[in-house]
Amino acid sequence: MKTKLVIVGCAGRMGKRITALAVESGRFEIIGAIEKKGHPDLGKDAGLAASAGQLNINIDYTWPQNADVVIDFSQPEAADKTVNYCVDNQTALVLGTTGLTVEQKIINNYLNDFNSYRGILDLRL
Repeated sequence: MKTKLVIVGCAGRMGKRITALAVESGRFEIIGAIEKKGHPDLGKDAGLAASAGQLNINIDYTWPQNADVVIDFSQPEAADKTVNYCVDNQTALVLGTTGLTVEQKIINNYLNDFNSYRGILDLRL
């Protein structure tokens, strides 16, 4: 069984690369490709946008159910929504978003509370 993956910021440079690598590895089932409401790539096939072949997963701003892991390389403004989704669904998170503020305490609380038992990787510098 493949790991069910959601990619946040999928239409950005890193998001496209993560999508392509996930497809190439064959180890993931991409079940969600998230971008902000109003993004010009909404509705496009995430695989085609990443030059990784058609996935039949459209870029959307709504979150799918039952993800095993979320990879977020989006903007700081999106991080709170990503963390809320992961907390509510007890989903593992790889957070590569930079530029987070100290005031985004929910991020810090989430990482402190869940890193130890969910194996969450915090890539923030």
